This record gives sequence, C-alpha cells and structure tokens, in this order.
Amino acid sequence: MRMLAPAVPARDVPADELRGTPAIRRLKTYRAESGFTWSYHYEGYRQETTPKPAQAFVFTLQGGSGPAGRISIVIPESTLASTCERTGVPVSSRESYAFAKMHLFSVLDREEPPEPDSRWELDLDAALAIWEQLDL
Repeated sequence: MRMLAPAVPARDVPADELRGTPAIRRLKTYRAESGFTWSYHYEGYRQETTPKPAQAFVFTLQGGSGPAGRISIVIPESTLASTCERTGVPVSSRESYAFAKMHLFSVLDREEPPEPDSRWELDLDAALAIWEQLDL
C-alpha cells in the first residue's frame, strides 16, 4: 500500500467560512483497515488560494485511537485539471466530494491515526485510482 504524507501546512490559508455545510449534520461511521472504527461528519469546504489554489474539504472525526478533531482533505486545482485532461471528463463538485471522502478513508486506513487538525493532500495518482475505483 502506498504511504500517505500530510499536506504541507499552509500558514496563509484564509479563514473563510465553510461552504456547502449540510443543513443537518449526519454522523457516519467507517471501519478502517487499521481495525479502528471512526465516527465522522462533513463540515463543508472552502476555496483556498495560498499556498496554491485548492479546495479543502473539512471533516470532524471521533474515535480510532487518537483524539477527536478536524481533518482537511486538500484537493489542488492542478489535480482536478490533470484528472480532467487524463480522463477527458470535467470533475464535478459531487466527484470532488467523492475524491475527498475516499481520500479521507485512505488516511483513516493507516496504522497510525491522523493528528487532529491535520491536512492531507490528494495527488493525481490517488485521484485517478479513486476515479477508476468508483467507475466515474
């Protein structure tokens, strides 16, 4: 299995309000390959411009063997553009969310639980693997 590394912390990320916040928060669970069971809910996303243009999808986690906290799945615009070039199909907002959620699961599947308030970046290879896995 590929090793995942946290995204480089962005010191200048704007603290804009989250968009796409669900009207009703739904608590969901995920049983990770690591053996831990996580509870999570989706908080929303924000557009970031620094250090590079990206969408950051924010989830709140509870459980596992680590402390509860938020985790951000960062999808650079360059990854979305490259995915579009490779597949010949534009990536919709629903598909971006699917990328974020599947990447969240791959982070939770690691043996070591993610740190609270960590950021994890989706790269092109992972995006294409998710695209194939979900048959988008």
